[in-house]
Amino acid sequence: MYSAEDSPSLYPSPTSMLHNTSQVDVENPDLEKYPKFVDAKLVKCVLSPGEMLYIPPGVWHHIRSLSGSFSVSFWFGPSSAPQLMKKKSSR
Repeated sequence: MYSAEDSPSLYPSPTSMLHNTSQVDVENPDLEKYPKFVDAKLVKCVLSPGEMLYIPPGVWHHIRSLSGSFSVSFWFGPSSAPQLMKKKSSR
């Protein structure tokens, strides 16, 4: 995972559809093409069976499965945030 503060070093895609996708192959980076990538601070974690990880909005992540697995992503736009917070606070 990489902090949102590292975004310039991760070279976000210039297209609006993929703005949250890095142009860098993090497992085999081309440092001549993406020299600032060396400045990005990587945080690694390995999950065990039954564990899950919450990745906050804006945090860059790359996932590689070490065994059979599946992942689920939920994407909420800014218009969903007030509704989610309201539901959470009413519990």
